[in-house]
Formats: sequence, structure tokens, C-alpha cells
Amino acid sequence: MKKVQDFEEPINQMSFALAVAGNNYAMVHNALLRINGKKSTLTEEQKAKERENGPDVFTLVASWAKAFSMEDVIKSMSEKDREWQESLNRDSFDELVDKEIEILAGINVTDEYEDDGPILRAWLNRLLKVRLAFWEDTLKVTEKIGVTEDEMDVTDAYSLCKTRDELEYAMIGIKLLRLRNKLQDLPYFAEYCKRLKELDGTFRKLIAGKTVPLAYADKTFWWRQK
Repeated sequence: MKKVQDFEEPINQMSFALAVAGNNYAMVHNALLRINGKKSTLTEEQKAKERENGPDVFTLVASWAKAFSMEDVIKSMSEKDREWQESLNRDSFDELVDKEIEILAGINVTDEYEDDGPILRAWLNRLLKVRLAFWEDTLKVTEKIGVTEDEMDVTDAYSLCKTRDELEYAMIGIKLLRLRNKLQDLPYFAEYCKRLKELDGTFRKLIAGKTVPLAYADKTFWWRQK
């Protein structure tokens, strides 16, 4: 069995992102079965509550997008480097690609269902607002106390960069899915993109000289550059 050696390597980032996306898709699928399934035992009140809260579609989309991005990174490598990547993970690259395609298909099919699609998009639209509000609040706190050094804090450099990663990957994922004519009905998405860009002004000042470089990070992720 192959041993995972370096989490920062693209194949390990891809593998972990797929595990997170797979778990979140399962929760989405099960929640929709409880709401719309013919064998659902929930009362209408319980269904309404489930519709209001819902699972973490934001992390599902962000994690899938990260896996998709790492897939592109690996595909661009030489054959020798790709072989090195595969030596780091228990799953082969082709097996991981199959998992990525399976999750993408699940998102696509769910979005297309007449009963499930609107609920999926409503969950995601709500979470776009929630996650962006959390980011804005985090930056306000960081402006007051500065970037901390304890990795248990949401205001330390590692946590700030990780949160910003998720926000970016969610945006990338939605844009990619929209190219496939999916996730069209997200009223807050345009504001999300606009506000995220605006908040980067504050983030740049706070993280200056304290960025957390990540191997193979795309230049779009400027906070991950050296």
C-alpha cells in the first residue's frame, strides 16, 4: 500500500478534497431524500426545517473545485513527475479522476432534478452569504488584534489563508458548473464575487509579509505565493 508522505503535493490535496466533497455530497443526497423521497418519514414541519438549514453545499462545491484544479496541475506535469505524484498516494491518479467525475455527475444530476435542484441552489445561495459574512467579521477582528501566531485561532496566517482558499474555490467551482449550465439560480453570487474582491484590499494589508506559500498554487491564489 502506498503511503501518503506530503500533504502539500497536488495528488494528496486532490485526494483529501475528494474525500471531503464525497462526504458532503452524501449528506446532500441523504437530506434531499428525507425531504423529497417517497419513503420519507419526516413531517412537513421537519421537512421545512431541513429545507431551511440544509447540509454544507458550499464545502461540496469548493472541495470539488479544488480537486478539479489539482487534477489540471497533475495533468500538466511530465510523465516522470506524474509517476512521483502517484507514489505518494494509495489511489492512482486515474482512480482519483474517476471519483472527481462521479462527484461532478452527482452535482449535475441533483441540480437538474425539478424537486431537488431549487433546494440545492437555495442552500448554496444562503451559504454564500454566511461564509462571506464570516470572512468579513474575521477580517474586522484581525484588523483590531493583528495576525496571530496560534494556529488554533481563526486570525492566524494559516487559518486566514485556508479560509480564503475555500472562498476562492467555491467561486471557481460555481463558475465552472455554470459553464455546464448548472447552478444558474444563485441571486447572491454576483454580490459574493464583488464583495470578495473588495475585501481582498483589507486582506492584502493584513497578510503582507505573512503569506503561507503552498506548492503548485495557481497565481490567482496570491496569498499562497512566496
